[in-house]
Amino acid sequence: ASVSSYPSVLCFQSGSGHFTMIGIGALTFVLVPLPFLALAVVATRMYPTVMNRERDSLLFLNMLRFLFVKFNPSAYYYGTVMLMRSLSVCMVPVIFQDQSSTQVVVMILSILSFLLMQQTIRPWRKRTTNMADG
Repeated sequence: ASVSSYPSVLCFQSGSGHFTMIGIGALTFVLVPLPFLALAVVATRMYPTVMNRERDSLLFLNMLRFLFVKFNPSAYYYGTVMLMRSLSVCMVPVIFQDQSSTQVVVMILSILSFLLMQQTIRPWRKRTTNMADG
């Protein structure tokens, strides 16, 4: 299904179902990616404390392996940075809907800022991966 399949749905026109879709989209955003990002931030903040407790560290790492294992121990927080980068790339077209030139500028600034951060931190375990990601 695409936009062309539903020509009767007009943006911001009452009675077309657009406001219902906005509500469903906002609710879905609040119920799925936002709690996931919040969990990632909380887990990242807990990481140094939990790693100092030998008893809890293995379970914690097994549960959240996707967030920490790919990166150098000194850059343990970079999994959360990558989640934020993905969210910012997705949200630019949503926030700046009818402003294509603004979308391009904000997208370039967002990607360049994360690129600069990645090249400064060099979070990946292998040198070639740091070069390829940058």
